[in-house]
Amino acid sequence: GAPWRVFRLRKSLYGSADAPMRWYQRLKEWLDTKGFKPSEEDCCLFSNATTGARLTTHVDDILLRAEPAVTEKFWHEINKDLGLKGWGYIRPGQPRRHCGSNWSAEDRNGVRWYSIDQEADIKEFLMQEGYHGGRHVASPMQNNKEMHSDPTLLVGAEKKKFASLKGSLQWFANQTRWDIAFSVARLGQQGGQPTRGGMNALERVLQYLACHPQHALQCPKVKGTVINVYSDSDHAGDRQETTRSHTGVAIMINGMMTQWVSQKQPDTSVSSAQAEVYALAEAVRLGRATQWVGEDMAMDVQWPLPILVDNAAAISFQQATNLNSKLLGHYRLKDAAIRELRDKKQIKAVKVHTTKNIADIFTKSLMGPVIATLLKEAQTVAEHISDQHRAS
Repeated sequence: GAPWRVFRLRKSLYGSADAPMRWYQRLKEWLDTKGFKPSEEDCCLFSNATTGARLTTHVDDILLRAEPAVTEKFWHEINKDLGLKGWGYIRPGQPRRHCGSNWSAEDRNGVRWYSIDQEADIKEFLMQEGYHGGRHVASPMQNNKEMHSDPTLLVGAEKKKFASLKGSLQWFANQTRWDIAFSVARLGQQGGQPTRGGMNALERVLQYLACHPQHALQCPKVKGTVINVYSDSDHAGDRQETTRSHTGVAIMINGMMTQWVSQKQPDTSVSSAQAEVYALAEAVRLGRATQWVGEDMAMDVQWPLPILVDNAAAISFQQATNLNSKLLGHYRLKDAAIRELRDKKQIKAVKVHTTKNIADIFTKSLMGPVIATLLKEAQTVAEHISDQHRAS
């Protein structure tokens, strides 16, 4: 029965809608006084040309890469001016939590390796949902049959459960578990009308995670920056669901998978070559954006950017060796986007064998041994970079 009391909000409170932007503006102003300049490609990345420090923000979390003396000074000054909950190094035996994942380090053969994983979160999620392992599952979606095995629509609580589980899987697929990205994308095709077949396929993904909760993003600490971009497509690989093809793109920096795409293409392709060109264009877009951010961060970025593809038609199109192919008429060759795709100073399409095209995992339902081979190939890329660093 007390009377209403109204207060004027004098500053942003934690949790209010404008809090992240206000905090960003305040932090940006402070960083400017310390010589940090934001990247023009990504406003949450900052670099200091004088000290060589690089910094990234995620709301009120900060990651800093710098020499020890610079690091110590930075955290002391920001704590004095803005206040910190705490900070620390990522070192062997000293893991840290950051943005819902575990960040750790270990030394292998004289090289420092960093890794990011969500193993603990995945195990907790599976335990809450009642999935504790059991039968061994080597692939999250080994074929297209399971999704279409039962067209009965889910309703009520089952429909809500499907949406909830898919949302959780989407989170893991976006953050660290690129090995389930294609499966989750396929499940998403059912939209708001999930079926019992879709639930069966979803439960298989959960079982796969229960058998393989330990997957991590890993890279060695080396000099320089090596960027690998892979592109792939699957021409109308799911005709029961749609005639549109699927695009897969994988971007690795120093052997760590940093960005991946598994999504349906916007239009139906009349040939595998057209589908591959669509995928190549997406790889070029994301690859160039990565390169541009690297340039903003004062990294040694190399041009032209190699795009690894396993389709000869995509290479022929990029290198303009067969203009009168069946692709003629599907693309306006005068368009700026097509000219950029063929700019040999910017892009170089390179042939890679299908068994080594890591983007293949984002476009097809694959059997367990193939999944294992592609995961091993990604690890081999990182180990090769580590060996080169150690040898130099």
